[in-house]
Amino acid sequence: MSTIDPLRGLDPVVTAPKRLAIVALLSRASTNDFGFLRDHLRTSDSDLSKQMSALESAGYVSVTSPARPW
Repeated sequence: MSTIDPLRGLDPVVTAPKRLAIVALLSRASTNDFGFLRDHLRTSDSDLSKQMSALESAGYVSVTSPARPW
């Protein structure tokens, strides 16, 4: 009997626990800010930046910088 692997075909970029949590949070809104994600994920700035870069490189998210008031 052949067993089908339910995880086969899942992209490891998005299924890493922290990145999956980011995608879950972002699924509820079209935009969000860095501080909100950092605080809700209880992670450091550098770790969140790394995770977001991985998701952006894979095309899962688009990262923009806030407009500067000056």
